[in-house]
Amino acid sequence: MSTWMQDLRYALRSMAATPGFTALAVVTLALGIGASTAIFSVANAVLWKPLPYPGADAIVAISEVTPDGESNTGFATFKDLERESRTLATLTVASEWQPSLTGSGEPERLEAQRVTSGYFRTLGVRPAIGRDFTASDDVRGSHFSVILSHGLWQRRFGGDASLLGKTITLNEHPYTLVGVMPEDFQNFIKPAVEAWAPLGYDESLPWACRTCRHLREFGRLREGVTLAEAARELNHISADIVRAHPQDYVAPGMAVAPLGEILTRSIRPALLALLGGVGFVVLIACANVANLLLGRAVQRESAFAVRAALGAGRARVVRQILTENLVLFLLAGLVSMVFARYGLRWIEGSFSDETRGHLPDRAEAGFPVQRSGWDARSGAHRRAHACAVVDGIPFGRLGLRAQRNGYWESVYWADQNAHPRHSRSFCPPFFLADFSRRRTGTVRRCDAVRLDF
Repeated sequence: MSTWMQDLRYALRSMAATPGFTALAVVTLALGIGASTAIFSVANAVLWKPLPYPGADAIVAISEVTPDGESNTGFATFKDLERESRTLATLTVASEWQPSLTGSGEPERLEAQRVTSGYFRTLGVRPAIGRDFTASDDVRGSHFSVILSHGLWQRRFGGDASLLGKTITLNEHPYTLVGVMPEDFQNFIKPAVEAWAPLGYDESLPWACRTCRHLREFGRLREGVTLAEAARELNHISADIVRAHPQDYVAPGMAVAPLGEILTRSIRPALLALLGGVGFVVLIACANVANLLLGRAVQRESAFAVRAALGAGRARVVRQILTENLVLFLLAGLVSMVFARYGLRWIEGSFSDETRGHLPDRAEAGFPVQRSGWDARSGAHRRAHACAVVDGIPFGRLGLRAQRNGYWESVYWADQNAHPRHSRSFCPPFFLADFSRRRTGTVRRCDAVRLDF
């Protein structure tokens, strides 16, 4: 342990003695590591991390297949699938809605959704306060109930729990508040939504026809049912529907895909391209620092030779160099967290408002914004340090190339450069006493080499 501490102290002294080299290497590495950490944090949270719903892998998005591609579905088609499907535990549809909230305070236009009664059960969530929609709420004429997001409830009504069961005015019509969603609930299907009301359709309505494809459809697979099995069943039901109503469909077909895949489809290529690009940036940064380490090692050949001549074995010198490199890369990992934090903000700003809603917040990606200090448990910090260590070991070993020519040869040429008039004599740069054969040898002094340890 004492030798490791000596290596660490020596590494810190060596870095302090060359501030220009240290700053250049640290900033170069920090830029590469910070960029890769920011991109990977977003890509991991968006592309690979499950949605924050119970059993998120069982939630699927369902679309009708048309000659022009996939499309939304009509209410009549949804009702047929709901009656006939045996592979789906729940099935729901949703449409966009923008009601005006009036009453106490200034009028406000809300982003909202009209949904069938199984919407929140399909997502696997329940209101934190109050109750979920029931089948009786989703009946035409009785569909004037509403569930609010926690943010709207706090912002507009001050978190007043006594408001449950009372009415609020939406589009100049009273709606009964039946529930409030949890504070941490994220509606990835439509991120800006702050209120939900029952759809209230029946098949007699002109906008509930089979060709009125304006509803987004989602379902939850039954336990033990695979995506392929659900797709086969829904396509079979679709074929029966088309045979019964050929005038309303061009061809049968239903597309079934995991909800997470559908939500990230538009940004997946961009994120993967960025992830590949920053990978090359990290490699370039490491290669540049490796070149800097090689140049520095060449300048220190004489010092390494002196350490070897004083009794330091090859393993001891190698350990010293690797310690210095690891300290350098870990320092770069610390600085990279600053670049990663601001890089994440830039990534969020580069997407549209709709797409940004599908991105995780900085706390989800590993950068907490609710606290002023750094959270040691955040994932991005671990990624930055892991990247620094993984990069530091292989690329730092390139600094050992300076030893290939041998220690004594380095000492010899250092002596020749320092004393050109005595080029024929060889003068070791230290007091040399040979006690290996239990006899005192000739001790000579030479100031040719300045020791840097």
